[in-house]
Amino acid sequence: MRVPKPVVVVATLLIMTGASALMAPLGATAATSSRSRADAAPNVVLVMADDMRYDDLDRVADLKPDGGFDWVRDHGTRFPKLWTTNNLCCPGRSTVLTGQTSYNHGVFTNHPYEELHNTLPEWLQGAGYCTGFTGKYMNAYTASKPRPRGWTYWEPLTAKFGDEIGYSVMRRNGKPSTPKTFITDHLAAVSRQQLADCLEEGEPAFVALWPYAPHFGSDPEPDYANVGVPWEATDPTFDEADVTDKPEWLQQAFPVSRGESQITFRDLRLDARGVAANAIQLNARTLLSVDDALRALIDDLEAEHELDNTVIILTSDNGYLFFEHRLSGKTFAYEAAQPALWIAGPGFPAGATTEAFATNLDVAPTIARAAGADGRPQRARWDGRPIQAVLADEELGHDRYLPIYVTDFAESDDPQPQGDGVRTWRYKYIRYEDGSEELYDLAQDPYEEASLAADPSYASVKRDLEALLAKAMECRGRACRTPAPEHLQR
Repeated sequence: MRVPKPVVVVATLLIMTGASALMAPLGATAATSSRSRADAAPNVVLVMADDMRYDDLDRVADLKPDGGFDWVRDHGTRFPKLWTTNNLCCPGRSTVLTGQTSYNHGVFTNHPYEELHNTLPEWLQGAGYCTGFTGKYMNAYTASKPRPRGWTYWEPLTAKFGDEIGYSVMRRNGKPSTPKTFITDHLAAVSRQQLADCLEEGEPAFVALWPYAPHFGSDPEPDYANVGVPWEATDPTFDEADVTDKPEWLQQAFPVSRGESQITFRDLRLDARGVAANAIQLNARTLLSVDDALRALIDDLEAEHELDNTVIILTSDNGYLFFEHRLSGKTFAYEAAQPALWIAGPGFPAGATTEAFATNLDVAPTIARAAGADGRPQRARWDGRPIQAVLADEELGHDRYLPIYVTDFAESDDPQPQGDGVRTWRYKYIRYEDGSEELYDLAQDPYEEASLAADPSYASVKRDLEALLAKAMECRGRACRTPAPEHLQR
């Protein structure tokens, strides 16, 4: 008998509450699952958070030993950063579904809604997968929009998904519904049922669970509303003391320390440190429900004798700043604004931390590789690489480069103009439409405290990065996977 391929639970963070309701395993009996799927392809469960910071995962795992996050940390590999090609919700989600940059999939910001074609669920469905989605899809997706291709079960949030009660969803029959349960409980139950139904049919399952948590402004479920969350500012760029090296737009927007002014946060007037402490506390409290959801999925898989053959991926659509470099929000290309990535399962060492250069361009190729849906047509479209290949590379991907699009986020008060950039393992270069630039030697300055864009000793490096940026903006498929010039790599 052929050994079953690994089950893949891609957890890009999911909202869940009501821990007691989550713990009872759902779905087909273990005997049915084992008998019907003995020769089947792996399952994939994709759980993706909304606006989760890079340091939120460890914080939640520490708060809840033996929870879902802690299980992944103990059994998997930690990527401290997952570098994004466009650090914003819909562009990030589109990249996860296509393996492409904004320059290639065409989604640069959150509005209007842009329909995607030739995506990960289509590849998996073409390979015989039962596919299901629940949660926040795209910001401007509503019940009147066409159903995206590739989904067997399509049960997304369609309106008011920032409301814990009163949100709207689409049911399997295409009809709208307004559940009365806490939003994370509803999404968790739907995702678990999709997984159970696919397994009961004897088909490999691809289940995408994309919660709204911990999106700024979300409220935790009552059980977690008062959980204590320790935090202290450890990043040296928190409320950065000297920003004279930074672009003019940042200097003009925040000419003095944010600690010298009061900021409104939920009807409170606080300084930057107080706002950050409260916001990070809310992040953790909402993510504790996500932790419950993941733990329930792990228990369901274990009940079906699938857990040992499961890959679990935890990440976010983008990261978030809470006053690093005096800034608050997303869209920024700074290191502190990048999300994290954890992966557990076959091929990913347990309890390990890696310095591999992993990007959100790699998520779709990673899932497709695990599921055996990585044929030549798919590989030709990817701008990223399977993370399995990055880890197998002696260089750990340190020879690659990442195209960066920086959006002018008109929906927010962010002062940042639109920009384009490129990151290698050693350098980052961003050029904004107002003519300002940033250049960092990350080997010497990992926190980006001193831009070298105007430093004459880095003039030749900047010229070479400008040339690489021109290539990055135009590359497609294989061309995006060629190495950066060697002197720019390390």
